[in-house]
Amino acid sequence: MALMGAAFLFTIYAATVLYIVRGSIGLVFWLGVAAHLQIAIITTGFIALFVKRTLTVSKEGIIVNDISNEAITAVAQAITNTPQNTTLSVD
Repeated sequence: MALMGAAFLFTIYAATVLYIVRGSIGLVFWLGVAAHLQIAIITTGFIALFVKRTLTVSKEGIIVNDISNEAITAVAQAITNTPQNTTLSVD
């Protein structure tokens, strides 16, 4: 939710600033580039919320672990203290 709020506020801020400096082509270009970069960072954050993999980097190399739905459900049940027979939707 915080990412969505930040994206919304930054979009309004960027649009306002670009409107104010519309007479200077150089400022408009670089502020536009910064706005696109910020959108890319926020989009990456949204994508990271839905990834079910973890990466572990050590001296031996990189290990990729897939998190199963059962593990996610178990963690969600532990956090919310829901009964074991309650079904939680993860997808």
